[in-house]
Amino acid sequence: MVMLAVVLVAMFWSSCPGSFTSNTKMAFDFSSGAFHPSKPLFNGLAAATLIAMYNYGGYNNITYLGGEVKNPAKNIPRAIVFSVLIVAVLYLLMSVVIIGTIPWRDAAVSHAVVSEFIGKLYGARAASVMT
Repeated sequence: MVMLAVVLVAMFWSSCPGSFTSNTKMAFDFSSGAFHPSKPLFNGLAAATLIAMYNYGGYNNITYLGGEVKNPAKNIPRAIVFSVLIVAVLYLLMSVVIIGTIPWRDAAVSHAVVSEFIGKLYGARAASVMT
């Protein structure tokens, strides 16, 4: 429960204030040919899919708790679908805000995008706290 609170605080600390300073034009400034079928597009899609599958792979843990849930046939699938949708929307919001503040070309080569974003908004000390 404590870890959930830490994650939510960090996410809202990143997304909410940044949404007022974010430049949506910069966030959606795609390079020419960004969505044309090509090897880099499929490599990036494969890498993102691998990360997403790893992140969502924890849902199989619910099978261990299925006996503890009231009406599991109805509540477990509903909880999984709602949580995936909520996480996807929050992740998309946070990504758009960050890429609207730090150009995606800089973010693509960064090893600490969120820390750089927080540093740009609040300074180096805040970036260290976020990291």
